[in-house]
Amino acid sequence: MSAPAAVITPELRSLLRTVKLGQLMATLPERLALARARDLSHAEFLELVLSDEVTRRDATSAERRARQAGLDPAMRLEHFDSQAKITYDRQVFDELFSLRFVQAGSNALIMGPSVMVNTAPFFHRGVANSPGWSDSAWMRRPLRRPVVT
Repeated sequence: MSAPAAVITPELRSLLRTVKLGQLMATLPERLALARARDLSHAEFLELVLSDEVTRRDATSAERRARQAGLDPAMRLEHFDSQAKITYDRQVFDELFSLRFVQAGSNALIMGPSVMVNTAPFFHRGVANSPGWSDSAWMRRPLRRPVVT
C-alpha cells in the first residue's frame, strides 16, 4: 500500500509565493513522496528541495541572459563543425573549449574579422538626416559565428 499523496495547502502555497519560492510547488509533491520513501530527515529534505530550486534558477538565469544578449541557442560549441573549410588556430580553440579560463576566474574575448557595411540604404530612409550622422559613416555588423583566428 502506497503512502497517501502529499497535500499542499493554500497556506503553504501562499507562504512559498511570499518568499519567492512558488516554483517549488511543481516538484514538491514528488519530493515529499521521495522524502517519505527514503525516510529523509527534515534537513535532508530541505537540502533536496532547495538544491532543486537553485538548479532551476541557474538554468532560467542562463537562458534569460542568453536571450537578452541575442544569442542563437543553436550556436553551441558542441555543434561546432570542425570539418568546415575555415581556418582557425586549433590549439587556441581547444584551450577555449576546455573552459579553464572560467575556472581561473578570467575572461575570454573572441574576435573575428570586422565586416564593414556601407550605410547607403539608410540614407534612402532618411536616417542620414539624424543629428550626428555623417555621409562617411560606416556601420559595424556583428560577427554571427565567432571564429578564433
